[in-house]
Amino acid sequence: MLSRIIGGIDRAVVLSEIHPDRHLPQVFNPIFQFRKSYGLDTPEDQAAFDHVFVEEIRAIQNICKRENRVLFVRDHYHRDIIVNRRSESRLTEVLLPHFNIKRIYTFRDPLEVWTSMKLKNWLEGASVDEFLDLQVRALDEFRGDLNLNYHDACVRPGKFKRAVFDYAGMSEAEGDFGGPMDDRQHYTGQSGRFGKEMAPRPTRWGALSDGDILAFANSPVYAELCQRTGLKLIPDRDIPPRVQRLLNA
Repeated sequence: MLSRIIGGIDRAVVLSEIHPDRHLPQVFNPIFQFRKSYGLDTPEDQAAFDHVFVEEIRAIQNICKRENRVLFVRDHYHRDIIVNRRSESRLTEVLLPHFNIKRIYTFRDPLEVWTSMKLKNWLEGASVDEFLDLQVRALDEFRGDLNLNYHDACVRPGKFKRAVFDYAGMSEAEGDFGGPMDDRQHYTGQSGRFGKEMAPRPTRWGALSDGDILAFANSPVYAELCQRTGLKLIPDRDIPPRVQRLLNA
């Protein structure tokens, strides 16, 4: 949804969930077919594939410049942080030597991220402690970049769009700012959202085990993340009776 908000900026071109490893289904992409079906490539071949990836982005960026558009590339950072257990962004590493990159990091409550990924079986065997450590490392990785709060964006999407607009150096004189949420079909990663309206999502406590809730509630790392990002600690939230009983036990 946040990508669609950015896509609503008039001159924005937004690519969704892009990663140089080409691991997401792209059935008509020759590199994806080759790697997925044959596995003949070795780690030494990655540089050649990265070169192809850079040239694709370069071609798109050249067209954007010609048409006076601003290119936004949404990273599929899940691959790095959860699957590969690394805080560094492969997308940044591959593109930075060739482009002037300005990075934006949107932070979402790790409790909600954990819930979403648990429901989709995307946790790759991570424990709560491992997952929270990765969240801290991610926050550190993007220290110094523009950090925006997912939950604030749900409540004030216009403020989120303005922050991105200003950070990207866009100009109202060019007619950039404004426009509804983008409705093009290529956007991915909406975490089950449907429709065009942004709104806060309630915590899905029912999807969490007692162990999950207690692990987050008792974690000093989660407390640190809440302090760094302005999130409320679990006892300070509007919580259901079941969670209150767990905390009081």
